[in-house]
Amino acid sequence: FIPMFADCMKNVSFDKEHLASEVKAVVQELNMYRDKPVSRMVEIALRLGFPANHPYHHPVIGYKEDLASVTSDVLQKFYKKYYHPERAVLFMVGDLDPADALAYAEGYFSDIPAGGSVEFNKFPEVVHDLTINVSRIYEHVQQEQAMFYWVIPGLRSGTELIAQAIKSVLGGGEGSRLYKALVDDAKVADDVGVEVYQMMHGGVFLIIVEPKRGKLDECRQIISSEITNLIVNGVSDIERQKFVAGYATNFARSFESLNGLLEAWIPSYFITRDEHDVFKKLEQCYTVDP
Repeated sequence: FIPMFADCMKNVSFDKEHLASEVKAVVQELNMYRDKPVSRMVEIALRLGFPANHPYHHPVIGYKEDLASVTSDVLQKFYKKYYHPERAVLFMVGDLDPADALAYAEGYFSDIPAGGSVEFNKFPEVVHDLTINVSRIYEHVQQEQAMFYWVIPGLRSGTELIAQAIKSVLGGGEGSRLYKALVDDAKVADDVGVEVYQMMHGGVFLIIVEPKRGKLDECRQIISSEITNLIVNGVSDIERQKFVAGYATNFARSFESLNGLLEAWIPSYFITRDEHDVFKKLEQCYTVDP
């Protein structure tokens, strides 16, 4: 695979005939993404949570009109500008001798020229105010869904573990506070969950609930009450221990696959520039203060 990857860094061609079929595939992928109500709600939350001049305001996959105007020349310019060794990370995993593996990789990659410095625009500052946005999507679905969301700091703020701990306490399965309050006790919802999307410079905290018919307002009141309780009283030691145990288990499982290791390592490295930082997270989760 090394020669193949090296070739991709040097000699990619964007044949017009092949490009047309690839654009169709990406458009189909975009349509599949937008067919999922939760994905569309997340897209709306990001669009409303970040200003129009902020990168997170726009979906990663882009818009259909942009895809329709993509040309070989546009892709070739982007490729020549950004596809260089200083922006690439090569992972080799297996029963390898490090010196031999490095020498083998250098044999294929060392002749790729550096791309020079590319200036990146600074991310616009997001002003956190108390603005409330309400959006509705009308679709033919079997179960109504509601999502409540808040803009939160990004990974660079060092709040990842805090966000994950709050996610665990509020919506980490059937033993979480929101599940007990909404589904078990008040019986106003069929299900509830919490998701956290944290990028480098910002993110959103999401509560997704499936209210019983006519019970959305009651769900909203209970969610507000549980959040207020968390803010005022914090979490119990038992909840903290549950989070630590769950985080440690998921942390270990994520490292069982190469994709899991990559997804954890890449943001950790580009935030800290410490290649070993990702392995410290397990110790750090024990320091989360109730």
